Amino acid sequence: MKHAFGFLEQYLQNPRQVGAVTPSSPTLARAMLGGIPRDDVHRIVEFGPGTGAITREILERHPVPAQLTAVETNPAFREHLRIRFPGITIIPDDAANLSEHLSHQHEQVDLIVSGLPFALMSDASLESTVAVSERFLRPGGHFRTFAYVHCYWLPKLALLRRLLRKSFRTVETEMVWANCPPAVVLRCVK
Repeated sequence: MKHAFGFLEQYLQNPRQVGAVTPSSPTLARAMLGGIPRDDVHRIVEFGPGTGAITREILERHPVPAQLTAVETNPAFREHLRIRFPGITIIPDDAANLSEHLSHQHEQVDLIVSGLPFALMSDASLESTVAVSERFLRPGGHFRTFAYVHCYWLPKLALLRRLLRKSFRTVETEMVWANCPPAVVLRCVK
């Protein structure tokens, strides 16, 4: 419960950055990672982990914290993640700047999970985030994100869907009603 209050506090301070009033539900976290073979994933990047609702599910499936890099701009969320998930790498920057932080410019990852509020991002940031995701995922790698149902048909998310279809071999969706608010998971494979 304290995670929810901390999340709400951060939302009230900066709603365009946080994008939600509550953390993702366990059901949404499981849907974000569903269908990915556990032995197929070794290097993981999470964009916008917030208080770690999806991070927790990632580490339950892939319990080596050193394999997870979290990219989070919010200082309060970063501190919370450091305490809650010792051993993960936390990058204090925008997802679009991922190439500035990976140890090798040609390093590839197996899975990118995004909790970013794409509906609130500028077109340039949205495009850069999808491009950097496509660039750093290995062939056959997975990109997962979600959008709230009430925002799914907004022009910004239509742009996101077009970019995902252009950048990835497959794009599938799944409705998750057991989340507040309900969400659509977008599952992409490079």
